[in-house]
Amino acid sequence: MKNITKIRSLLLALPLVSAAAIAEDKDTEDMNPLWEYWAKNPSSVVVYGRAEVFLNSNHGYNKINDNYEIDDYGDGEFSQTEVNTLSSRFGVKGELPTMIETLKIVYKYEVGVGKELYSRNQAVGIKSSIWGEVMAGRHDSALKKTVKSKLTNLTTDLFHNFPGADYEYSLMGKNRLDHMVGYKSPTLKDFDYFMTLSPEEETETGDGKSTGLSQALSYTSKDLGIYLLFAADRNIANRDINRIILQYVTGKFYYTAVVQESEAHKELATNTQDDDQYAILFNAAYSNKRSIYKMQLSESRETDNELIFTSESLKQNATKSRQLTLGYDYLLTDVITLSSYISARNYSYVSGYDGNEETDKIAGVGIWFKF
Repeated sequence: MKNITKIRSLLLALPLVSAAAIAEDKDTEDMNPLWEYWAKNPSSVVVYGRAEVFLNSNHGYNKINDNYEIDDYGDGEFSQTEVNTLSSRFGVKGELPTMIETLKIVYKYEVGVGKELYSRNQAVGIKSSIWGEVMAGRHDSALKKTVKSKLTNLTTDLFHNFPGADYEYSLMGKNRLDHMVGYKSPTLKDFDYFMTLSPEEETETGDGKSTGLSQALSYTSKDLGIYLLFAADRNIANRDINRIILQYVTGKFYYTAVVQESEAHKELATNTQDDDQYAILFNAAYSNKRSIYKMQLSESRETDNELIFTSESLKQNATKSRQLTLGYDYLLTDVITLSSYISARNYSYVSGYDGNEETDKIAGVGIWFKF
């Protein structure tokens, strides 16, 4: 770990050595503030990334697409063994000074690594120590970012980005906005607010574009071990979503509950069909030294059958899904984690259905490397 840190620090320091040398040759009164800043603040630039590899035994989920994402459920008969790298990425982020002491320019450029590179969060903004941060570009919606907890290093979805076990198989709202303007507040008495505004959301009817808004308000108390969050989407991907998250930490135990409801954005709906979707998620984890034991249970209920369910048989007949996932993580080092998990998903069907009742299953072992 120490060697990795030294190598990364050396790489980041190379351009800064040149900056310092140039700064020394200048008179103090003629020194460019930018050169001076870079020479004195090498930590303002962060190169980061994550590489992961999973070996999965998959029964009932469709094949991985070109960006290493599982699109659809299978028909209960599909089966394969596969190697996945679903969430590998590489990026650079940092801050630059301005002539105003309390303002900084912030930026982030991140790409995903699959069979080919693809865009992830890419934004630039202005950050104030007084009123917060404003940004613009391509970025996760405020609702999607609620997967990250301000209370612990564990995400509110214990199997986030795990093939076949991610919370997106029960909860809608995992959206990245191509064109957005965002605002993050400073922390005020343990409260945080995040908003993303997307001014170019396509309408469902295809006759124009409409503004989408995603918001999240959270309260974090490390003394009490509580993280409470309220989030809402309005016309993001033509959906209105309300989400509540409560996380509680006591000693080595972690508990999270999520409740969500979703419906078509009323102004854009093209029909009167009831397409509401309701979902709940509960998980618990126990951390003991370098080991983390995890359990997650989720349930999704819908009436339109075409929101979470995407195979033809499930669209026509399924009304509810339940998923149970068990997992174990071992922290090999501060930056390398070994993971294993098994997940099963079954369904409830419409009255009178006499066809095959499927159960989708997936198991996997993997390794994560973060830098």
